[in-house]
Amino acid sequence: MGCDRSFKHIQIDPIQPSRLDVFVGKGNTIALEFHNENPNPAVDVFPEPPLTVRHIPSGHSCEIDGGVWVRRSVYLSADEATLLVQEYSGSNDHLVFYRTRSCKKIHEIEVSGALWKISGNELAIGHQCSGEEIKTCKSQQRLAIDAICDDEQTSRRLFIDN
Repeated sequence: MGCDRSFKHIQIDPIQPSRLDVFVGKGNTIALEFHNENPNPAVDVFPEPPLTVRHIPSGHSCEIDGGVWVRRSVYLSADEATLLVQEYSGSNDHLVFYRTRSCKKIHEIEVSGALWKISGNELAIGHQCSGEEIKTCKSQQRLAIDAICDDEQTSRRLFIDN
């Protein structure tokens, strides 16, 4: 059974215009903090762990040590229980799902060399593309993201069509 989650994009900005060492993004109850050693406000990636997930009401936080995080590819589930980030190292790209309460990784999907797009609770992935949109891809898949549950033992890939 699915988790009935849709995902929303989270904007990541410097914590203050004059401070470029920490970038933040916020949901209603979750704040995400990325560390940055590059003093450029237009930074595209955050290669310096950790990524801190902070629960605003309680102040509770946890940390994710991971690969390189892509600034434009950060999403929170509607209930803010799940974080989705794009991580890469070398030639490998993954969309990685974490619990926001514990920072535990619950699922990952390889997207190396692919175009991908999230719309609500659906992830579209395209391979062998002739343009910048998934509709230009020879191979297309759709994944119902709400099929990825909090329990990694029940996480699975559920493709709608190929």
